[in-house]
Amino acid sequence: MFGLAAVPSVIQFIGFLFLPDTPRWLVTKGRFDRARTVLHQIHGESVDIEQEITDINNSFQQSAENRKFCICVIILYTVTFLYISAEKRKDSVINGQFYMNTN
Repeated sequence: MFGLAAVPSVIQFIGFLFLPDTPRWLVTKGRFDRARTVLHQIHGESVDIEQEITDINNSFQQSAENRKFCICVIILYTVTFLYISAEKRKDSVINGQFYMNTN
């Protein structure tokens, strides 16, 4: 029974061996010649490959800038959360001491 369930996985694994790398991944790694080859395989000669490579590169640079902004926002929220939780803890300790001293 287990062997029968493994058949689709084996077929998919064999299919993965024949997949080319994506042009976006190749451009992000600086392999522009290989990205041009893959784009020629996908689109043929009818598409302006250089324009597409430029668009992919611009998109990657823009997403890298957005990633930096997101990391800054996450750090800001984390610091704010830690500060607020520390203040609440301090307030609860002070309130507990006040309660203990009044009874």
